[in-house]
Amino acid sequence: ALAIAAHIRPTENSVSVDLSTQSLDVLRIDSQDRVFVQVRGPDGDLVAGTPALPHPPNGPVDGRSFYNTKIDGERVRVVALWVAHPRGPAIVQVAETYAKRDIMIREMLLGALLSELFIAAMAIALLWYGVGRGLEPLESLRNEIAARSPQDLRAVSTSGKPTELAPIVSALNALLGQLQSA
Repeated sequence: ALAIAAHIRPTENSVSVDLSTQSLDVLRIDSQDRVFVQVRGPDGDLVAGTPALPHPPNGPVDGRSFYNTKIDGERVRVVALWVAHPRGPAIVQVAETYAKRDIMIREMLLGALLSELFIAAMAIALLWYGVGRGLEPLESLRNEIAARSPQDLRAVSTSGKPTELAPIVSALNALLGQLQSA
């Protein structure tokens, strides 16, 4: 829009674009998106480009406006640029379809999803490892008690056991001592 606006020349009643049709076509070349160009004079008459672009829905902010619309059923993002003219502003509009934007959004979402899945998998693996490692002493105590015969009522050794298991081992040893006394 800025490149085209730089080539707008005022005439007595309207404006003209001192770019050839081939030059305007070069500005519209894009490998992924369709680009539409429109230049309207101060009276709203079409000077160059496609008539399919509607007038901007809102006025300029700092001489330009951005809005979304549809052309031939395709969503487009439009920039409208107002160019000063003695009879009123001329409007240069350039619209582009959303192909590149959609590709960029998909790539960003895929990248974020992959990194979040990796983080979730790592958190699950660390949790699995941490819980397994934390319960290892309890499993060892269970195996030690399960390996005893019903007649073996001697106290369970507290050596090598974490301090968190000390109350359980102490209560179990007290019970075994009462059973042996009985």
